[in-house]
Amino acid sequence: MTSSSAYTHVSTEWVNSELQSGRRLTIIDVRTPDEYYSYHIPQAILRPLDILPAVCSEIASDEDIVLICEHGIRSEMAARYLAGRGYTHVATMDGGMAAYEGEVAYGE
Repeated sequence: MTSSSAYTHVSTEWVNSELQSGRRLTIIDVRTPDEYYSYHIPQAILRPLDILPAVCSEIASDEDIVLICEHGIRSEMAARYLAGRGYTHVATMDGGMAAYEGEVAYGE
């Protein structure tokens, strides 16, 4: 794990390992609905980047949050956004779903 100013960068391997160990993570997928439904981490909740400001209040600020997208760019933007609003347990998954080799789900 590497830290940025107010959020952390985590690897796809770290996310998979933490999920396998049973650790409770709030995984937020900020991709579009079409991308999410094509494949996603089973525990992930869909909150597209373009609506994140509107649904931000639904996200508990005291939970460990991992933001994901397809390659890591949008999740980085989302992490910056949440950290700027006082969220302190925020991480972005480097490499995104394109690099993720853990369990995935298809459809809803």
